[in-house]
Amino acid sequence: MAAPLREPLPGLLRQNFKELLVLLILGGLLAAGTAYFFKTESIQTTVIEEQGTLVLTGVTIHDFQRAIPRWKLRGNRAIVLEDSQRMRLESVMIEVFQERQSAETPPVVELTIEAREGLVEWRSNRITLLGDVVVRQVSGPRVFTEAMVYDLANEFLNLPKPVRIEEDGSLLLGESLTYQRSQNLLSVKQPTALTP
Repeated sequence: MAAPLREPLPGLLRQNFKELLVLLILGGLLAAGTAYFFKTESIQTTVIEEQGTLVLTGVTIHDFQRAIPRWKLRGNRAIVLEDSQRMRLESVMIEVFQERQSAETPPVVELTIEAREGLVEWRSNRITLLGDVVVRQVSGPRVFTEAMVYDLANEFLNLPKPVRIEEDGSLLLGESLTYQRSQNLLSVKQPTALTP
């Protein structure tokens, strides 16, 4: 019986020269890349302390336009960040008043908005509400959702998360909702009416 033929090592190297060359080049690139990434400094996350931070309890903010109240915001606890002009609130309630022509007539609440948390951004003139958001119209429906953005300058409410609207025993579900207060335009994306 004949012994299996073994090819000498130099013959094996000659026969697979291209493959070995590719492996050596890839190995060199891998080693160089590893060395480069380990030598570069790691990116440090820098925490910048906000100066002028206030912690308040029992906060009430009134917004007036020509001595006529537009809305009132209340929160149990607030953290005011003066540098970034933001305020984070807990247990938020906003009362939006009907438009009036004179300061002599008393304000009438048109909408109440409640949420677990809120973020008031003075620069962008908006309030973002999160968690168990409930919008109640005095003479209309109640809207339930998880998030809402109230653009104060344009009086525009955007509820980007799924909504549940209840009125007089009727139920309407939607993917999102927008409400332009000044024009009284309400839009529900993909509405689905449910019968009680």
